[in-house]
Amino acid sequence: MQLATSGKTSRATSKRDALHPTRRRAAHGLAEADIVNRRFDRRYVNLMKDLIARTRTLFAEGAPLAKMVGLSTQHRSRYVQSRGLAVLDAIEASGYDTLHASSA
Repeated sequence: MQLATSGKTSRATSKRDALHPTRRRAAHGLAEADIVNRRFDRRYVNLMKDLIARTRTLFAEGAPLAKMVGLSTQHRSRYVQSRGLAVLDAIEASGYDTLHASSA
């Protein structure tokens, strides 16, 4: 029993670690200094593509949950999702350069 639990814990920890921003950044060969110094290169583009794909997946997985709440909350949930997807679209349209984009 303990061995089975240990395996489940290990998989859960491994999955959580893969989602950790520092580990994702490092997996793309980026250091914190690269971000701080606004180094925009293919490594950063690949990181952004990875993060955007993951975020789109999370939005898609969460969409059915809106049907489980009241109508008012459903409308708010759809609005938040549509605005979030619009932000992701804008990041893609910018060539993934969020380091130098204005916040306007």
